Amino acid sequence: MSSINRLTQQLDLHARRQEAFASDAAHELKTPLALLALELDSIDTAARTRLTEHVQNLSQMIDQLLILARCNSALVKQVGDDIEPGAVARRIVAELAPSALDAGRSLSFEEKQPAGFLGLEEAVSAAVRTIVDNAVRATPLGGNVTVIAGPGKCICVVDGGAGLSAGALEKLKARGVRSDSAPGGSAGLGLAIADRIMQVHDGELQTCMPQFAGIRMNFEPAVVAAGFKR
Repeated sequence: MSSINRLTQQLDLHARRQEAFASDAAHELKTPLALLALELDSIDTAARTRLTEHVQNLSQMIDQLLILARCNSALVKQVGDDIEPGAVARRIVAELAPSALDAGRSLSFEEKQPAGFLGLEEAVSAAVRTIVDNAVRATPLGGNVTVIAGPGKCICVVDGGAGLSAGALEKLKARGVRSDSAPGGSAGLGLAIADRIMQVHDGELQTCMPQFAGIRMNFEPAVVAAGFKR
């Protein structure tokens, strides 16, 4: 029994060291990125827009890493928030709708009897934001992305793309694997971070195929979302 306890303590220490490293690395990168963004503002060239987008993508990734470093299963159980999927999804849609319109797409929200659950709202919101942002990129010009809260402890993001098979989704969850719609310069970490956040919440990213194209964020994967219809 003592051997098991020692192993558990070692694993816990290793996990904490990884979290601390991710947090320290992210903090170290934020300052030079902020300075680089200021320098770009003074450049009056056609390349500025593209370079600024790269800096924004890197800054967003660092913010996600900081959230991930603070996110673990024990923390969810100790200080978790009562999360309402409808409220989270509605807020993310309101935040991202203007940029989606600028990109030639639209965002809409639906609610289908969602159920609350315990979690870290900052982390869950970051994961939802990543999935919605990816969906907008995957949707053709003029298309629509619908974010559906429910049924149950689910948030479904339905896009106008070709859809992902279960195998394709698993590949995209791997760190460093980028989708064709990922922005240039992206390291492909966004979906991997969202997947890790789901795991910390005992949830799972699932494909919405074959019903429709999109990703289901299921915070109660033991309950199969069978028969779900839009």
